[in-house]
Amino acid sequence: MKYSKILRVMAVAVILSLLVIAIPAAPALAAEEFELSPDTGEVGDKVEITGDGFKTDGTRVWIYFSSEEADVGDEIDVEVDVYKLVKKRTPDETGDLDTSFYVPDEIYYDGDVDDPEDVVSGYYYVCLTYEDKEDIEAVVEFTVRGVELDPVEGTVGTEVEISGIGFDRREDLDYIEYDDDEVDIESGDDDTDSSGEFVSSILIPESTAGEHTITVRDKGRKEASATFTVEPEIAVSPTSGVEGDEVTVIGTGFGGEQDITITFDGTSIATSDTDDVGSFSASFVLTDVAAAIYDVEVEDEDDNTAESVFTVTVTTAITISPVTTETSPAHVG
Repeated sequence: MKYSKILRVMAVAVILSLLVIAIPAAPALAAEEFELSPDTGEVGDKVEITGDGFKTDGTRVWIYFSSEEADVGDEIDVEVDVYKLVKKRTPDETGDLDTSFYVPDEIYYDGDVDDPEDVVSGYYYVCLTYEDKEDIEAVVEFTVRGVELDPVEGTVGTEVEISGIGFDRREDLDYIEYDDDEVDIESGDDDTDSSGEFVSSILIPESTAGEHTITVRDKGRKEASATFTVEPEIAVSPTSGVEGDEVTVIGTGFGGEQDITITFDGTSIATSDTDDVGSFSASFVLTDVAAAIYDVEVEDEDDNTAESVFTVTVTTAITISPVTTETSPAHVG
């Protein structure tokens, strides 16, 4: 009897084992995943999205572009409240996603178009949720390629620091151009680091007043641009003197090939013209001026102006009186 019971237990165990082998395991649901191509770009660039593991019941995927670092499980309008909804797309019957979007020029606080934030160079995040749901199901980082200048305006000769992001990793810089002319790197990097970033400095060359384009390109043909605004400037030489002295005014950053007027203490004292890059040199002689500090101003035809000062000093004369003396004979005792 005892052995019969043992045999029955063993038989049941064998049958259960066979059933486990025979019944196929239910497939595990794949986690939502996607990739971006390319994963760096500029505002306006088209970005392809390919993904899998999404719902197959016709539920649409909503795609957000945000400046805030996000993780799976975070919620739109809670952890991520600066964004733009850039696409809605339904995955196919196998859960695959194949779509694209364009890098926006603005994103918004709480999605409010009346409260925009410009998309500039830096790191952004593409977040996917299901239709009308706030929970982020998948997220991938995207780098907006660009360069930032510090400062963004100044006079000719200003040293400008250029910070680049989103370029090819560990790649030599092919060139830095100011408008269409290549300029030397004054200091800093001549290649990108392992993150595709660099910091270099250039000196602003002689150029006309207004906006000029600085473009950086790496050997991998990635490039980005930013705008620098040139302001006019004058230098007076010497900076002080007396009546009758000749004073030279050197100017840069004015309009190209334009007439300029030099005023001294508000009175026009000389005229000249600029060359094609907005520079000039002109002189005048000090006449009928008292000792004081005077404003020197230059203005061109486009109302570009720059100022400096000149100090007129007093002429000092030394008078010896009398100019001759008689020598008394020595006293003889």
